[in-house]
Amino acid sequence: MTLADRLIGDLGLDARWPEVSMATAACADKPRLFDLPYEYWSGALFALLLLAALWLLLRGKPRERKRFRG
Repeated sequence: MTLADRLIGDLGLDARWPEVSMATAACADKPRLFDLPYEYWSGALFALLLLAALWLLLRGKPRERKRFRG
């Protein structure tokens, strides 16, 4: 039994929400989306979120705009 199985069982999540924690496919099936394995999609999403986080972190404090008074 894996750590994830034990954790789900110990927390009672498999009894409360069986439709969420129930395995519906074998790992050998290798699901694909647009003819690419999910591992590639997961890696691409991680890289995209990492770049967005770095951009937000490094862009600095926004400058205050001068307001036109007239």
